[in-house]
Amino acid sequence: MKTIYKITSGSVVQTFRNGNLINQEFMAGDECRFENSDGEEVLATDDYAPFDMVQPYSNTSMNSWIEQLQPIIKEYGDNEPLDGDDVDRLVEIIRAKINLNQGNITDHEYNEILDFGYLQNSKKYKDQ
Repeated sequence: MKTIYKITSGSVVQTFRNGNLINQEFMAGDECRFENSDGEEVLATDDYAPFDMVQPYSNTSMNSWIEQLQPIIKEYGDNEPLDGDDVDRLVEIIRAKINLNQGNITDHEYNEILDFGYLQNSKKYKDQ
């Protein structure tokens, strides 16, 4: 198996709140080099792969969860407070997105959930 390492330089902006790292923004530089597993430089590959940077995982306290969800809540509610029905609908959307991401439902089923709040030909989601 041939392993190639893509190496780039850039910068990172980290945001701390109450001493906890809550966000990171990665900015990759323009220049990259490619190395094999022996550290020898090799020709650049034609394959493009985005720099998928993983955000820090903070502790599981309720405050850290809410902080992570705030951008979603604000976007869904157009910066207005959500009522109980809004919260229920947002939970349905998030559940559907996670199920789609994890391969538990199809794109068609996902769109049905978004349109109707449940799958039309199934009790799935109706009683949840």
